[in-house]
Amino acid sequence: MAKRTKTTARLGKVKKNMEKTEWKAIEAKPDVEQDVGSDNGSFMDDDTEDFLPAGWTGNSKGKKDNKVASDLKQNIEVTVTNTTKTKINLDTTDLESVEASLERIDLQSVTIESASCTPVIEATPNIELTAQKAKAPNHALSASETTGFEHITALELGVPATLAQGTKSQIEQLHELINSLEQQLKSTIYQATVTKAELESRIAKQDAEIHSLRIELADKNALRSGQYLTLMKEKEEIEASYRARREHTEAQTVKVTNDLGKLRNAHAELKTKNANLERQLASEKAKVTGARAEKDTLREERQRQEFTIRQLQKQVNQGNTSLTQLREDLSRTRTEKVNLMSEKSSLESELANVRLQSTVASTTKMSSELSEAREAYKVAQKNNRFYQSRWKIQKLEIRDLEHEIQVLQIDKDLLGKDLEITEDKLHKLKVRTSRQEKVIKDLKSEVSDLERDRDLKAPILQIGVDIRLRNLEHAAETVLKIPRDEIDGAIIMNGNNAAHRANGAVDAALFQAGLVPDDYMECFEAIFEEMYTVAPSKYGGWCPKVLRLIDCRATIMTVKAFRRHASLELREEHSKIDNMLLELHNSMGQRSFENSQVVNDLIERLELLTTEIVEADRSRGGRH
Repeated sequence: MAKRTKTTARLGKVKKNMEKTEWKAIEAKPDVEQDVGSDNGSFMDDDTEDFLPAGWTGNSKGKKDNKVASDLKQNIEVTVTNTTKTKINLDTTDLESVEASLERIDLQSVTIESASCTPVIEATPNIELTAQKAKAPNHALSASETTGFEHITALELGVPATLAQGTKSQIEQLHELINSLEQQLKSTIYQATVTKAELESRIAKQDAEIHSLRIELADKNALRSGQYLTLMKEKEEIEASYRARREHTEAQTVKVTNDLGKLRNAHAELKTKNANLERQLASEKAKVTGARAEKDTLREERQRQEFTIRQLQKQVNQGNTSLTQLREDLSRTRTEKVNLMSEKSSLESELANVRLQSTVASTTKMSSELSEAREAYKVAQKNNRFYQSRWKIQKLEIRDLEHEIQVLQIDKDLLGKDLEITEDKLHKLKVRTSRQEKVIKDLKSEVSDLERDRDLKAPILQIGVDIRLRNLEHAAETVLKIPRDEIDGAIIMNGNNAAHRANGAVDAALFQAGLVPDDYMECFEAIFEEMYTVAPSKYGGWCPKVLRLIDCRATIMTVKAFRRHASLELREEHSKIDNMLLELHNSMGQRSFENSQVVNDLIERLELLTTEIVEADRSRGGRH
């Protein structure tokens, strides 16, 4: 449809044209009754020209009738003017010569006025007045006036006969000229009378035609008034429907704006919460890193202490081994001492016996045995002194070893206490680490929930953004006075698709995100299942290509067609491809269906047909 000029500009232009046309009509027809205003106010402005029948625009018929009447009247005036403007001017050359010759003659009883012999028919627009003026010269030239010169004689004039004869001949010539003028005037009057009769008959005929045209024009005006009332009713109905649709659209826009505001607020809160959680997570990560570093330090310290304990235990074991050996040596020394003491006692007893026996035995024998005993006693004393010195040395070594053992035992006790303290710290660190690991796990779970919620609401947010951008782009046409052909069609198309095209993933996300009011939950779930053949909670179970197929079906199902006949062939092809894809899905596995190139081509063709059907059905003469 061609672009229409703005209403204000068109109204101004029509008003100027009407004023100019009416002024011309009044100026051209001053004596004819005007009928210009008969159609004033009987037509709508040019906004309603789209609803009128073809060829019926404004009061062009009334203007045409006025033009016919104007042309007819102008033809009549031209005819009358051409007829009545014929002036009968006498050639006064001879008359002036006669008057010059008669200046010396006393013509008391004769007066010849050139004005009376020169009748002039004045031309006026009024036909009756013209006819009356055309008859006036006939009264001026009566019989007595035309024949008065015949009674004048040369004797009465008192002039010579020759001069009287010359004058008479001139007068006769003048009479002949007057007669010829009378004949010419009579013929002119006759022609004027005939022309008047013809004009009167033509005027009567034209009056009859004008009357019939006025009757026809009145009938047409009545018909137009009826059609005008019908069109006004239709216009009121269309305006009421448009207002209802506009109010509904505004309500939907307000609702979508409110929902978008809520979504934006929720998104802002989530972003703030997410930022706080990220900061907390970063601080906790820093704390965990510090705890891990402290744990590593404590682990290294523990390892060093354990190594020291092992070294000390090794030294203690070595000391214990040395102590055991010393104790064994001491026991052996003691045993040897006891043995020596027993040997000494035995030797002393033997010596006593020898002494007793010496008295009995001979002196030589006793002296020899006594010398042997003395030698043996000396050897025993020598051995005893050696063992006693050795015992003293071992006793000192044992005292040193016992002191060292006491020192090692004290170090062992201290290391044991340090080990207990370290183990207690390590246990506390383990408990703290487990708590922090639990907090980290909870934070990771919360972050994953926030990311999932963000991913879930991101397409919903994009839908709201597309719709609001379309509204702003439409507003640019009226707010900034931008021409329609300069409006960004891509933004408008994205907004239309976001608002009117089926999108199962986003609709399911509305339910999953809890954005559907509880009062409408049951109704909207039924609508969702009818459109997408599955409950919102089970929507993600299909493969992506099946979901695209379902979106195409739902779009065709929900499109509000204004010109459904324009898409019959497209709908038939759409139905064939839909059935073909359904058969392929039933015959092929889900994985094969998803990976098939044939299926991909058919899906793309189906989506293209869906777009063409929507554009064809929703189009109102090129405007969606």
